Formats: sequence, C-alpha cells, structure tokens
Amino acid sequence: SLENAEREICKTLRLKDCQAWYVNDNNLCRKRPLVTGSGDSTELAGYLRYDAINKMLVKHMEDVNANKGRAVYSGKGADETDKFLGQMAALKQKYTVPKFWIMLEKEFKDDKDKLVSSVCKYDSANGNLNYCGTICLQMNEEATLKPTTEFFNMILYNSDPNSKVYLRRFLNPQNVTKVSPQDDIEGINNFDIFVIQEGAKSSEGVIVDYDKFIIQKINEFPVTLRPKSGADDRILQISLDGTQGIRHIKAKLCEAMEVPSSANVNIYECISSMGATANPLKKRSFRRPMEQPIVDEDPRKVTELFKHCEDGTKTLYYHL
Repeated sequence: SLENAEREICKTLRLKDCQAWYVNDNNLCRKRPLVTGSGDSTELAGYLRYDAINKMLVKHMEDVNANKGRAVYSGKGADETDKFLGQMAALKQKYTVPKFWIMLEKEFKDDKDKLVSSVCKYDSANGNLNYCGTICLQMNEEATLKPTTEFFNMILYNSDPNSKVYLRRFLNPQNVTKVSPQDDIEGINNFDIFVIQEGAKSSEGVIVDYDKFIIQKINEFPVTLRPKSGADDRILQISLDGTQGIRHIKAKLCEAMEVPSSANVNIYECISSMGATANPLKKRSFRRPMEQPIVDEDPRKVTELFKHCEDGTKTLYYHL
C-alpha cells in the first residue's frame, strides 16, 4: 500500500512517521490525491497504473507526431489528427501522477500552533540548495512567526551569524520573503523552507541574493533559438526570463555560444503558420524569421515576442 511505501521512505530517510504531499504544476504543495480504480487492489497500484497509462499515451503521441511530420496544431486549419492529439493530451494530463514528493511528519500536521519546516543552505556560486535539517517552531493564533534572537540563533546554528535568511513560500503568492528581526511573517505554512545565504567564500566571489535567484528561476521558460542562416547544427534551447527584454536574450545567447558579451548579435522574431499540402488531410508548418531584427530599445518583454508563432512554438532567430 502507499502507507507502507511512506513508512519505507521514512525509514530510509531516517524520519519519523510521515505523510506524502506533492508539488503540483503551479509549484504549490498539495495532499496526495486518492488514485484508485475498480481493478486496483491497493492505492499504490492505482499510482502505478496511472503512470503506465501516462507513459503509453506519451509514446503514442510521439509516434503520431513523427508520422505526421510536425507537432500538434490547435489553430485555424487543424485537421482530425490534430484534434485527436489534443484529446490525447487531455487524457495524458488526467493520468499524470506526481513525481516530486514532500514528506511531512504526521506528528505535527494537525497542530495549528506548530510549524514544521526544513532549513537549507543556498550556494550562490552554483545555485544549489543543501539540506541542513528540520525545525519545529511555536506559532501564535494568527499563524504569524515573530523572528526573535532565539529564532536566528537556532536557524543559523553552525552557520555564519551574519548570513541572510529567506523564506521560500509555496502556498502563498509571495514566492520568497526575506526574514528580518523587525518584520513578522504572516501566512506561513508547513511546506515553506527557510534558506540560509552565507557571504562570498572569497573576495572575488559574486553574490546573487537568493530572492532574486529564485524569482528569476520561476520566471524562466525554454525558448528555441535558430540561426537565421538555417544551419540545423546551431539550434539552441535556452531558458529565458520572461520578465526581461531583448538585452537579456542577447546576453544569454552569447553565454551559451561562449562568445564575448560585446559580440554583435541580432535577434529576429519568428513568423510561423500552417499551409496546405498536396494531401488535403495534412497541413505543413511554415516558419521563417522577420526581415528586421529587434532593436535594443524595444520595450517588450520576452513573453511578448511570440505573438506571430501561430503553431504555438516559442522560437526566435539569431544572427551572429
């Protein structure tokens, strides 16, 4: 059963009796959903069945896309195969099971005046988080934490006392909050994580504060950058911050291609559409760059540069 699996996980991680929660697509923590069917002997069997169906659907969609010669198209001119693939995508979403889990100690899960939180240490050199331990804090009736001297002494035990402390939030629209002695923290939850950020290890070290780092990661999404010349061996997949502008794209491209940031780079918007072929049941995707590059003074954000991509892809062209 899933309960036995939870006990095995807790035993392996040397934790007390825990319950499995998961992180959904919106980065929010939710209690694991009940997944059972008429033929499932246990709850764990339901999860395994859902995962098997999901993998089957993914494989079938990949085979159809490969035979069709292009990705699914949902705009005007979509054929019956496109509609079928859309239905398959909806089924795939239905049979998706969580892959990332959080183990929450049952001992505290129903105590409203207790806060159970993990403490991690952030390495600004590479962006890694290292687990330090778990703490249990007393909360007041308003679920407000008052960061006292004792609190900082406990959090920063075995760390630089001058370190910064942040709270990574999952059930709150504020994704991250800096913890300071003069500001109470409201709306804190069991799944929030305290993050310690120590100073640079050397005088040359560059510190990127954790709050800026995590917000940038949340805003990032993958973009395909194709060379304007059409060379397929220079197609790049780069994660871009959707809240930034054209200069951010150029900087990330230069970094990925290992060329100086001062290099002369031009970025072009992509125009894509669907066109007819000799077979009336099939459509062909046409994609090309715009004639003029995006100027450095363009005020648009990265997320606003794909309105001409009618096939749903996030593609830009570049010339170096």
